[in-house]
Amino acid sequence: MLEFAVRLPGVHEDDQGCWVLAVEQGKLLLAYPDNSLHWHAVEDCKFLKLMPPDTPRQRVMLAPRPGPTIAVPNGKLN
Repeated sequence: MLEFAVRLPGVHEDDQGCWVLAVEQGKLLLAYPDNSLHWHAVEDCKFLKLMPPDTPRQRVMLAPRPGPTIAVPNGKLN
């Protein structure tokens, strides 16, 4: 699925929106600013932006946390 953003009138301001998390049978799953998830009909949303698949994405490297070694199912330790 291509990543795209929409604006929902009444929820987002004119220059803001959110990324669509899922598409199912003419409905879009959106995350509200209060971190709740809601389904909305495609007709209720206004298209904002498309993220083409060849667009570079920012990645953040995290240092591993110090702590105990974890045993994996094959019996070897990491």
